[in-house]
Amino acid sequence: MIVEIGPFIFPCTNTIFSLLTFPITDIISVVWGKQYAKITVWISFAAQAVFVFLVQGSIYVPAAEVGTHQQAYAEVLGNGPRILVASFVAFLTSQLCDVNLYTKLKQSSGERLLWLRNNVSTFTSQLLNSSLFIPLDFYESAPIGEMILGSVFLKWVIAVINTPLVYGGMHLVTRTIGKDSFAYTADE
Repeated sequence: MIVEIGPFIFPCTNTIFSLLTFPITDIISVVWGKQYAKITVWISFAAQAVFVFLVQGSIYVPAAEVGTHQQAYAEVLGNGPRILVASFVAFLTSQLCDVNLYTKLKQSSGERLLWLRNNVSTFTSQLLNSSLFIPLDFYESAPIGEMILGSVFLKWVIAVINTPLVYGGMHLVTRTIGKDSFAYTADE
């Protein structure tokens, strides 16, 4: 669904997903390191693929005669493959960029400047995400440039708002598992 708030036009779902995915991979990078963050990205990618596969399969299962709105269901969810490709390309590329950039920034700043690592890696990866997803999903059907600008602006605002959540999430996780725990790594 394309949303308009003030001068900004953006795809709602592409923007909403960023509320948690990027802060979560940043927290995982801080606590468990780059490899665990990458594993999380790949597991998320696989979960998306399974979900889309199941939804697409459900379109082709014979509908019950008592079912209503079957045509609308198929019409709305039938765009899944195009959205899937756009989502996969954007999600994988931007999340792996986020993890790699975050790790490089952490290597140069040590344990300091979490807010900077979080925002620089998230701003960069969100720009990449919107620049890939929107043209792939909405080509020939929406104002691509305006949607990219609106989406990136909103995602950057969300990233700034999420910064305290990253601090809180990191504190909660490290307090819960303890820095002396086998589960805590500071290898990167």
